[in-house]
Amino acid sequence: MLVLDSVPKELPTSLFHLKHVSLKEMRLVDDGLRFLFALMKCSPNLEKVSLELNYDWCYKMKICSGIFEEYSDVSLEHLKELDIVWFWNLKPEMDFLKFVLARSPKLKKVCLLFMADSVEEELEMQRVLLRAPRASPVEIDLKWMGQRPPKCLFPDL
Repeated sequence: MLVLDSVPKELPTSLFHLKHVSLKEMRLVDDGLRFLFALMKCSPNLEKVSLELNYDWCYKMKICSGIFEEYSDVSLEHLKELDIVWFWNLKPEMDFLKFVLARSPKLKKVCLLFMADSVEEELEMQRVLLRAPRASPVEIDLKWMGQRPPKCLFPDL
């Protein structure tokens, strides 16, 4: 487990050989989002990102103003696949997803295992994703989940 008092804008070294990163208990707000962007920025050959998100009620109220602009230079030139487990369709999560879609010219597949309170919420999420700008013709696979994430994404669960 990595715990930092503050997250640097860039990591001290480049991770050229890093092709796949799998992170659990992630929060796509504040320092969690800054850490993920710093990791992506110093990993130019990253091809796959797997995230298991952590959710609490305070998270629902968070707004990540400024963070996306702060990391607007992040390029995901080699990213081919993004898996997110426990996607709740909250603003920080959707903003992150749209950020990745717009900056990943080789992205082929996004797999979202999501929770939705209603069919209407799921349909709204689909509408937003269909309209989101994309750098590639990516396939977005949405799967409603009512239980723990499948072993295929996180085999050591």
